[in-house]
Amino acid sequence: MTDIKKTISFTPMTLGEIIGEKEAEQIYNENPSNSDIIENMSFYDVSIIVDGYHIREPFLNRYKGNKYSGSAMHKLVESWVRCVENWVFHEYMHIAEKDHDGLSMHTIGYDAMLDEDKNDEEKFSNEATLKNFQDSRFNVHGKIRTLDVSAIWNICTLKVREGGVAFQSGVDARIATQLFIEADKGADLICLVTADGDFGPAISYIKTRYKNVKICVLSYNNLDRKKELVSSSDAFYRMNRDAKLEDIRDFIFKG
Repeated sequence: MTDIKKTISFTPMTLGEIIGEKEAEQIYNENPSNSDIIENMSFYDVSIIVDGYHIREPFLNRYKGNKYSGSAMHKLVESWVRCVENWVFHEYMHIAEKDHDGLSMHTIGYDAMLDEDKNDEEKFSNEATLKNFQDSRFNVHGKIRTLDVSAIWNICTLKVREGGVAFQSGVDARIATQLFIEADKGADLICLVTADGDFGPAISYIKTRYKNVKICVLSYNNLDRKKELVSSSDAFYRMNRDAKLEDIRDFIFKG
């Protein structure tokens, strides 16, 4: 299985940064911190599992013909994670409020990036392909801010065969394993962001083995509804490649 060469932990925004300091102070005053109360609360638990390659490809397409900024990938991933978390919050909060005291959420991303090893770079036979992988390195420029929830991004080593063929050996296995981990931990909802139909059998089995877990699939591709990846899930949402990622209004296609 591909090695994870680094894990990037995102820094949660404070409540004041999200809704404003005055509004946050009012909430804090009305709800003084009490760990006993929180421990006794029931939360609708949402796990967001992201196939990093699937969201990275639309990002890179935005820079075709333009000068690529070294911090661009950082900013796009930061904006995308905040946007998908915000969308999940608004889409599923009514369920959380109906049967629970609130909604808890965490995001786990997996991707494979070209290492800094010059020997790997020399294996590429196509300069354009090499530049594409060099541009897509996930370089962290300062803190990566998300909503007030946990998020991590696992960067795996991209393997390069002789002849310049790059492959993400083991990344799919890690994502599939994470699906089972989240289901086994008792997640109420798993949101899988991918276009890879190979995850269909894993979803089918989880739905059979864990009766209470719901699974939704989000994808930039207009997937075949009859294929197992979509047909075995509880819901499918197609994301908009041209979304500005400033809010959730254009994040998901309607209908």
